[in-house]
Amino acid sequence: MKRYAPALFVIGVLIAAWLWWPTAERAVRARISELVETMSPRPGESDLERLARLSRPGSALAPDITVVVDDERRIEGREAVIGAVRPIVQGSRVSHVDITGLDVTVGTDGRSATATLSVRVDERHHELRLRLVRPSSTWLVQHVEPAVALARPPLAR
Repeated sequence: MKRYAPALFVIGVLIAAWLWWPTAERAVRARISELVETMSPRPGESDLERLARLSRPGSALAPDITVVVDDERRIEGREAVIGAVRPIVQGSRVSHVDITGLDVTVGTDGRSATATLSVRVDERHHELRLRLVRPSSTWLVQHVEPAVALARPPLAR
C-alpha cells in the first residue's frame, strides 16, 4: 500500500484541481450571484449601508449595457440602469431576491457568455437572458432581456 500512496495522492490532487479549477463558466456564475447578492436587502441595514451597497452593482455592468424592459421600453447605459434600479431596492420595496435555474454558455472565444436564469423578486418570477462580455479579466453584464419561453409542440394523437 505504501508504494501506491504517492500515486493516490497525485490522483487526488488532480481530481481536486479539476473540480475546483476556475473556469469561465464558474466565473460568470459567480459574477451573477455577486450581483444578485448586492441587490438583495439585508435585515437591520441602515440607509447609509444600503446606499453604499447599491453603489457596487455598477462594477458588474458594461458601460454600454442595454436592459430591455418590454417591447416599447429600453434602458441604455450603466448610469441609467443603476438610476432605474436604485429607487426600487433603496426604497425597501424589495424584501428578497433569489435566482434559480442558472444556465451558462460561454462562447468559443472565451470572451462572451449567455446566461439564462429565473429571478424571484419577492413573489414575482422573471425569466431573463443575460449577455456578458469579458473585455479584460472581469465579466460584465452587457445586455439583459426577458427570456421567451419556447412553445411546446402539440402532442401527437
